[in-house]
Amino acid sequence: AAANWWALLLFPVISRSTLLALFMTTAYVRPGGLGELLAQYMSREQLQWLLLVTALLVWLVLGGLGFSFILTAVLVSMLLRMLMLQRIGGLTGDTAGANVELVELALLVVASVG
Repeated sequence: AAANWWALLLFPVISRSTLLALFMTTAYVRPGGLGELLAQYMSREQLQWLLLVTALLVWLVLGGLGFSFILTAVLVSMLLRMLMLQRIGGLTGDTAGANVELVELALLVVASVG
């Protein structure tokens, strides 16, 4: 039961972490937008470290269950990235927000099934 509470607290962290990977790997289609600012002020190496620390935190707190949540978040975000590239050629603030919400929804579904 305690793991359930931790999972619910960590779902927003996990879903927002996928944005870092999106910003690192996907063109931001609106010049002067949030993605461009992130790219200017955080190096790729800093983003990678932040993702690694977040994944380790989730794994340490939730154990194997955390791994399934991380895997879910990665797979859903990769699918959404593919759709973004096909439809609009990259990332916008709206698609970034949709990514966060859909990843969080997928995490809730996995938690309710598991």
